[in-house]
Amino acid sequence: MRSFFVTVAITAAALGTSARAEPPSFDCETAATLLDHLICSDGQLGRLDARLATAITARRTGMTDADGKALLQGQRDWLRDSLKRCDIPARNGVPEEPQSWRWAPCLAHLYRTRLRQLGQDEADPVMPTDAEFIHPLCLMVRPLDLAACTQGYRHVPVQRIDGGPWYGPGWSASGGDWTGGMSTEYHRIGAWSGGEALRVNDRFEDSGEEFTILVLKRSGGMVTVDYVLDRSSGMADGDSLDDAVIAAAVTDDGRIQVERRVTPYGLIRFANLPESEASLDGLTFTDAYYGTIRQEFSAKAQDGTVLSATLGMTDAAGGKAVIPTATPSRENTPRQACFDTLFADPRQPLPRTLDAAAYGDLAKAYVRKCVVKQGNRVKE
Repeated sequence: MRSFFVTVAITAAALGTSARAEPPSFDCETAATLLDHLICSDGQLGRLDARLATAITARRTGMTDADGKALLQGQRDWLRDSLKRCDIPARNGVPEEPQSWRWAPCLAHLYRTRLRQLGQDEADPVMPTDAEFIHPLCLMVRPLDLAACTQGYRHVPVQRIDGGPWYGPGWSASGGDWTGGMSTEYHRIGAWSGGEALRVNDRFEDSGEEFTILVLKRSGGMVTVDYVLDRSSGMADGDSLDDAVIAAAVTDDGRIQVERRVTPYGLIRFANLPESEASLDGLTFTDAYYGTIRQEFSAKAQDGTVLSATLGMTDAAGGKAVIPTATPSRENTPRQACFDTLFADPRQPLPRTLDAAAYGDLAKAYVRKCVVKQGNRVKE
């Protein structure tokens, strides 16, 4: 068992330096005990560990050797008592989620209490009392038992976030291991008798965002993920390169209808043609939106069924519906040029809305005319 903040305080005093300011107060590369791994895997515990180490080092400054030794002994006693009170075994290993959910809030509370005893301003976070509240970090890891997970993350502060045109107010929280850089925000889209839909946005430092719509079911005190609509099923807006969801609504029987802007790449991808996967190379997939599509998702159609497609986006400057065939991100390939003759036909009025059948026929025409040419693939 490592006396983590004690070890750092002693080492810092011996070297004549201060304890590390960033969490945690020991090298996670050498983590061995359940306690070590628990702190390294939890950003809040890592921060509290470092802050307590700093407070102890500051308190020792100017003390006599005898008083300093007494302070460190008191910290050792506090550590042993904390492990006992939180029922954390003093052995090596990596805690699993049910254990972490039980141990982390208990240990965080004891840290904060000790910091307050040392004159530090560190209050326990206040969680919402709304019965429908789910801690945002639970939606990042997506456990089966979200109610237990919400209790297990009650030591991590949350922030209320305003809603948008098609989703209600929500909550956000930052978490992950001590390196940080991750946060999750969610908003309620709507509910029906059998569940509810949430708009979830996971942000990862230096690697963009991932937008997901989750469907949850509640049964008594249990909250579970019924099914997930994410990147693999075409419901994600990971970053500016993806086709962006701009609206969503829930019907009374639990179907989710989504409207999204689409690039040429998306117009073929969401057609769900047998040949579509091999037909995407050479198409523009960044911010050149040709229009929007409306999709419907259900437990039986998680890949999404296209209801309609509208070609043409309103230009902010001119106020007219246009298709951006000349953009810096446009792919200059024979396949893209052929695509434009079908989808950006200047002879057709804009905006124009196609029903599912007409949209499917246009996508098939692209495969036939632009991908397959006299029995051969178009060369890029």
